[in-house]
Amino acid sequence: MAIIYSYPTVSGTPLGTDILIGTTTAVANGKKSNQTKNFTVQQLADFVNNGKPFVDPAGADFYIPVFNQAGEKITSSIMYQDSSPSNGVTGTKITVGGKLDVTGTADLQENSVLGTTATSTVDLKGTTTLFGPVKDATGAAGGTNKFLLSNVNGYLEWSTYNSGLVYKGTWDANTNSPTLASGIGSNGDFYIVSVAGTTTLDGISDWNIGDWAVFTDQGASAEWEKIDNTSVLDGSGTANAIPLWSDSNTLTDSGLSQTGGTITSTQNIYPSGDNTLDLGSTTYSWKDFYLDGKLYVDGTFGTANQILAVDGTATSPVWVTDPWASSINVTNGTIAKGGSTASTVVDSIMTEAASTITVTGNLSVTGTLADSSGDVGTAGQILSSTASGTNWIAAPIAGVASVTTGNANTISIGGTAADPTVGTVTGDPTANSGNNLATGTDITTYVTGLGVNDLSAATADYSMGTNKITNVTDPAAAQDAATKNYVDNNIISGALVFKGSYDATLNNPNLDTTSNIIITQGWTYVVTSAGDFFSSADPLEVGDLVIAKQDIPANDATNQIGYWTIVNKNIDIATATTPGIVSVPTTGGLTVSGTGDITLANTLATAVYNPAAVTVDANGHISTVAAGANADVYTLEAGVKASTSVPINLDASGSATDYTVNLTEGSGILLTRNSASEITIEATGGGGGNRKKDTFTTTSGQASSGNFTLTQTPAGLDDVFVYVSGVYQSAGAFTLSTNVIGFGANVITQGTIVEAVTFY
Repeated sequence: MAIIYSYPTVSGTPLGTDILIGTTTAVANGKKSNQTKNFTVQQLADFVNNGKPFVDPAGADFYIPVFNQAGEKITSSIMYQDSSPSNGVTGTKITVGGKLDVTGTADLQENSVLGTTATSTVDLKGTTTLFGPVKDATGAAGGTNKFLLSNVNGYLEWSTYNSGLVYKGTWDANTNSPTLASGIGSNGDFYIVSVAGTTTLDGISDWNIGDWAVFTDQGASAEWEKIDNTSVLDGSGTANAIPLWSDSNTLTDSGLSQTGGTITSTQNIYPSGDNTLDLGSTTYSWKDFYLDGKLYVDGTFGTANQILAVDGTATSPVWVTDPWASSINVTNGTIAKGGSTASTVVDSIMTEAASTITVTGNLSVTGTLADSSGDVGTAGQILSSTASGTNWIAAPIAGVASVTTGNANTISIGGTAADPTVGTVTGDPTANSGNNLATGTDITTYVTGLGVNDLSAATADYSMGTNKITNVTDPAAAQDAATKNYVDNNIISGALVFKGSYDATLNNPNLDTTSNIIITQGWTYVVTSAGDFFSSADPLEVGDLVIAKQDIPANDATNQIGYWTIVNKNIDIATATTPGIVSVPTTGGLTVSGTGDITLANTLATAVYNPAAVTVDANGHISTVAAGANADVYTLEAGVKASTSVPINLDASGSATDYTVNLTEGSGILLTRNSASEITIEATGGGGGNRKKDTFTTTSGQASSGNFTLTQTPAGLDDVFVYVSGVYQSAGAFTLSTNVIGFGANVITQGTIVEAVTFY
């Protein structure tokens, strides 16, 4: 057993040569002896990784490791962090130095960046969900009616959405009327120049009558642009000559002309750059090449008996001596073929003259045969010559003996006696109506030149394919179409428009507050839940209608009941105390007018009647009053006061006093007979025999204090009588302090009449 000694602690990083003590399991002399064994740190590291470094190749700081070498080693990946906690600074981002493919869900947190430069490519091939605002290349977030539009640099910027152009009227470009300014306008607005001028709009100052000034808003770029409708072309030319601009407004002949399918040049033709342009391409090649002169190739015209050849490595053909010069024996005009021996060329049975190939024997085709257009035909078709070549066509139908052409415009179809020859003219389909053929271009030109009035009436619904019909005049007949402007100005404005239900309990939608929604005149709602409208003075019941009498903007601080009309549906039957519906009979002399006024016919004749002469019908109405015997006429008069009593005498006409009632003074009451028809009754109170009446029209100060000062000072509450708006006030309704009566602050409102009678 080894002896283990204790030494002082040594700090620092372990070394590869440091020794550890362990036990070996190796077999010695046929058995495990578990002997003690020393191991270095490096020996253990080599044992763990088979004696090789675990990081291979060496990595770099802050790079995230990746396994390699069959998963046994690690090294730096293409991902790295901007810092490490080992530096004392926590990392804030991870950068991918190449392409990042996410096969699952990617959740990008705040301030995440895809790509490192403007040229980086980011592919989003799956579903992409954006839960927050989207900013464009300028850092601006989108808003209402905005869409992303690429600018001249290919970056996306938010632009305002407008559906089409909006005609704003004419514009005087000389006086700038109406006033337009650079960079200011609404997207799609345009004016037509009525007076030419030089007003500058976003760098444009050349304005002529008929030009359009159009405002375009593309996010970062908002400016006026011009549609030039006044370009003037001048000059003259020759028929079939291709024009040449001799200056910015003048056309004249160029050196090119076209006759049929041939373009002819009277000038030399050069490429615009040296060794940079091709004549034809791998897709489009020239059919025939005609040369009346020398051919300049690779810096030379060549010499006698030289031909052009390529060796597979040269960038262009070169002139070489013709190796067949002594092996070719071909007659002029005859198409050559290989001879009986190698390297010889002899005549074939085909000759060519005037663009025509003649075969003096049989022609056998083992493959396909293409016509002038390259078509190889289909089963059953035949070759037919045309003016410019040969085409595969369908075989003639039964009964057609021949199809010939007499000129460029006529096709004759010959048949039997039952199928006479028909001469058909091609070209303008109006030239020989009912008997002509036309090309597709002719038909397109003819049809697109027709007006709507030239077409037959539609026999079914006609779709505009989401397009508009513009420049429509106002309707006159009952079935004329009407524009949106006509409907808005003549029909819809002020008409009732049913908007749905209204919950008066919850005020939903918001109609009766100053936080109201936008409301248009004529909008009508039906009440589905009862409640007050603006206040308890205007309750709504289920079934009532509320109708807007005017346009009301959103959050209108003046919104009020006067802006609305209420149509009540559930009105109860009227009672003695509740207004409501009453039933008015039309019998018994009652008349109801068209405005709801009720009148009772006057059946009374001027006379004196007995009560027995009045007739009341079953409805309780006085239907007739019949003249009867004259009744007694009574006179009521006040007699002369005797002591404390004033007699009240009732006398029948022509007789003495029939009845007398004595009116006697009580405690604190004074009776005064002023005349036979007037008696004054006064309260004398507990004071003296004098009295004073004060009348007040309540001022703001009296209303706020509640105090009124009397002219005289009463002895007590029993000596002052107070009336408010003519109503007597009991002693407990006010207080008395010397000569001041009080009601309390703001009990009596300003303008109220207060009367006080004081006895003193």
